[in-house]
Amino acid sequence: MKSLILSLTLLLSLNALSALHFQSNQNHLDPNCPSWNEDRFSRVESWFTVGVINSIKVGYNYEVPITRKQVDAIWCAAVPAHVVNSKLCKGIVDLTTDRPFAKYAGKRPNQAALFPQFDDLEQQLTAYLDYSVKSLKREQISHPNIGIVLEMLSRYYLQELTSEYPKELYVITGGIEYKKNPKTNVIGELDIVVYDRYSCQVVAIGESKASSVKSNSRSLRKAKAQLRRFQDNLN
Repeated sequence: MKSLILSLTLLLSLNALSALHFQSNQNHLDPNCPSWNEDRFSRVESWFTVGVINSIKVGYNYEVPITRKQVDAIWCAAVPAHVVNSKLCKGIVDLTTDRPFAKYAGKRPNQAALFPQFDDLEQQLTAYLDYSVKSLKREQISHPNIGIVLEMLSRYYLQELTSEYPKELYVITGGIEYKKNPKTNVIGELDIVVYDRYSCQVVAIGESKASSVKSNSRSLRKAKAQLRRFQDNLN
């Protein structure tokens, strides 16, 4: 009996040592599900990739109705104080007025047949910007890169534009780093994490890539490799 207890104790200790350690790099935490541990990832049902327009045809699972250049425009408008002189922003956004996307007024929205709620492309991009700015402010991200902007827009797509993961049932977050133990280097970071609002159990994990048409296939391979790396590191 004593040896059985010792064996069980050793097994539990080994499991604790081998469990991954998680940390959110965001300043905003869900008070109902404040901590991250490996148990929350024990019932993942879906692994997916998200890209921009024309991504699905090369193998992505979802595509946000936005082009790569328009993702750049959202980024420029979301953080104008840091990029007002950036060459990237010239010609795609007007940072001198309260209508940064006025040049898109009257133009057909992206994938208009699927998303008839937008009257024109200006309204569509403005909605994307409003969501991104609110999300960045809530999560206290002051220096987002373009990849983070697409992560935000991926959430918008999955919960606002579609009902893939209704927000009354699920929370979508990102920026979850994982490593072998608290003292080792970070192995990777999860872009999109979907979890049950009530049980806190993660149901889906995604990677998003804001790639050009030429880079889409290469970026997809990288996204899939990142998902496999996390799968391989889970016990």
